[in-house]
Amino acid sequence: GSSSRIRSAEAKCVARRVRDLLAQLPTDKSLGVITFYAAQRDEILKELAKGPLAITERSDEGWRILSEYATTDDGAERLRVGTVDAFQGKEFDVVLLSTVRSNRMSVDLDLPNSDDSEQVEFERQASAKYGHLRSANRLNVAMSRQRRLLVAIGDKAMFQGRVAQVSVPEMHAFVELCEEEAARV
Repeated sequence: GSSSRIRSAEAKCVARRVRDLLAQLPTDKSLGVITFYAAQRDEILKELAKGPLAITERSDEGWRILSEYATTDDGAERLRVGTVDAFQGKEFDVVLLSTVRSNRMSVDLDLPNSDDSEQVEFERQASAKYGHLRSANRLNVAMSRQRRLLVAIGDKAMFQGRVAQVSVPEMHAFVELCEEEAARV
């Protein structure tokens, strides 16, 4: 279904990365944090409010980014945490993508070969496993907002192997690319 999802461990990891990056990035560089689920966005914002070095705070209007992290030296937006829709037409120097989905659901790859009902069943299984990650246009927006660096944070196993290759070809290719780059270092 379209129920919003949370992966707490991942939100904590994302928040740690955001803190590290904000400490390292020059103040004229920007950072975007994209996720496919509103609940995960809120979980990340909540994690960023914790501890002595809070980056966000809860107000009556909802979450907001504290002023010292809100804008770059030249007044541009420095940090944005949101769902894909909030990133349409925007660019950030560094983007963290929180993929959220993590499950061991199976997808029957023998299905999409002959008749329409088998194709429908394959689509149902693949969507149950991957959700919004199968939306090519959403994924395209999510994976093209960075000027310099895109970091995906999530359950890597979800995007490896044949099921991923068929169900979420873009994410599968991205993980393969990262593995190749890592092997070269």
